[in-house]
Amino acid sequence: LSAVIGDTNRFEHWLACSLLQTNERPIPLRQGVIDRTGVWQYLDDQGVVQAEAVLDRRAVVQRGQKPSSQDVIVPLVRKLVADGEKVIVFRNARGSASGCSQYLARELGLPPAQAVLSELPDGDRSAMSENLRTALQGGTAFHNGDLTRDERIAVEHGFRAVDGGIQVLVATSSVAAGVNTPASTVVIVETAFPGGADGPVPYTVATFRNMAGRAGRLGYETEGKAIAIADSANEQRQIFRRYVQGQPEPIRSSFDDGNPGTWIMRLLAQVKHIERSAVIDLLSNTYGGYLATLRDPGWRTRMIPRLEQLVTRMIQQGLIEEESEGGHALLRLTILGRACGESPLSLESALRAVDLIRRLPPQEVSLENLLVLIEGLPERDADFTPQVRGAGEAGWQQEATRRFGGNLSRVLRVGAGSDRDYYARCKRALIVRDWIEGLTTSEIEARFSVNAFSRVGHGDVRGYADGCRFLLESVIRMAAIILETAENPAEALALYKRLEFGVPTALLPLVHASLTLNRGEMLLLWRAGVTTLDDLATISTDNCQRIVGARAPSLLATACRLARSDAGATLLPAP
Repeated sequence: LSAVIGDTNRFEHWLACSLLQTNERPIPLRQGVIDRTGVWQYLDDQGVVQAEAVLDRRAVVQRGQKPSSQDVIVPLVRKLVADGEKVIVFRNARGSASGCSQYLARELGLPPAQAVLSELPDGDRSAMSENLRTALQGGTAFHNGDLTRDERIAVEHGFRAVDGGIQVLVATSSVAAGVNTPASTVVIVETAFPGGADGPVPYTVATFRNMAGRAGRLGYETEGKAIAIADSANEQRQIFRRYVQGQPEPIRSSFDDGNPGTWIMRLLAQVKHIERSAVIDLLSNTYGGYLATLRDPGWRTRMIPRLEQLVTRMIQQGLIEEESEGGHALLRLTILGRACGESPLSLESALRAVDLIRRLPPQEVSLENLLVLIEGLPERDADFTPQVRGAGEAGWQQEATRRFGGNLSRVLRVGAGSDRDYYARCKRALIVRDWIEGLTTSEIEARFSVNAFSRVGHGDVRGYADGCRFLLESVIRMAAIILETAENPAEALALYKRLEFGVPTALLPLVHASLTLNRGEMLLLWRAGVTTLDDLATISTDNCQRIVGARAPSLLATACRLARSDAGATLLPAP
């Protein structure tokens, strides 16, 4: 395991293994916190607290209507770049990452990252696509979930390459999670994520350390620096104690011993059958059960009656069947129970899915309707949906009824905690439907963004589509069992591909061709009446260039070759 973790929390004891552990780092890292005086308090590689005046305090001036992190970011990054460093600035939200790259591009006066600009895909630009181009004109870039995969790859290549042209990358925390973008210095602006139910959610120590760990490029630097920004001397002390000197969180089980339903369903899916009295053993032998018993020796005894109630409920819901064999009560999952247990759904979500499917008239249980129904599950309710207060979101209910029908619209109400939750379900379902029907990203953003403060971006659209795709197979399987119908693998595969690529059914022949087309190019071709490999192979170079731009000659050459060999139908493009 290579990870930022604290105590192993007896994981090796549960596995009955020996532990080999090292904390060595090939490039030493200095981590610390700077405040508005320009003094950086840091921990050196020997663990000694040091202080260094990185900025002249006169360089930190108020740049807006009120003091902000920008006052420190601009002079700090300017100094680091002047010293020849490559810098990652970590921000806690997509919008602030984009905005930060914009003002750094204006302030730093760096030359354009022309090589990256020429690599960017065209044809389906989002608002963030335009912002990225503006930032690259000033030698900076940002990396967040609102960029397409191709855009993110182009940015990563441009930052990683010595002559890539990007000196400063502003990123959200996703870059810290395994993306190979090492820097000389990282600047960590915030120490909490915004938008939690109870306010900002503080970073874990592991999150902070993952960000800090991007500093220090092997083969280029002899050390790395991680500089967090504090607004005051008091905040500087707090951040230093918690994140620089603090220990990362211990390993823990993902199972919640206070809510064992999902836990049991997953475990029963791994066995053919089990004695009813042995269910507690199944639970206790997991890592989560082991930790729970260590914390509370009476946990097992108190869990037995809870499991009895849970098993009885699952029998009543048709997920478990019980039979007697040799004087023992044996439990096994039913076909429906196994479909639930082998799905990524929690027990409550699985039961909700079963209920929603049964509420729909059988003739309305189509694959596209199941895609809408998925938005009524608790996992999807947990997905953030930009909304405004007041009656501004109520219109999505009428739109959902018009497009999906009254029965499906009413099913989306089931279990909604409030009218806003219901409107959010309708809004997400409509966004996903527009995505697979081929509306451009900019059209979807404009349609569903009520104002600049509740903006739906490409990352939201992509996230909703991916979230549905993740759950769709399980819901299709449940529906087939409940309705006693055969699944249609070809029809399901077509819908998975439409969700993945964001295209209408007419474009599936191009999806299945080995052309590495991006969504924008496919939509442009579709609007020009080109939907198959043969269509593409027979148009002129001039027409193709007018449709898709500079990639036309290579695209046509590949299309002609594949059409001749008849090999394109069995190959898939890169996602």
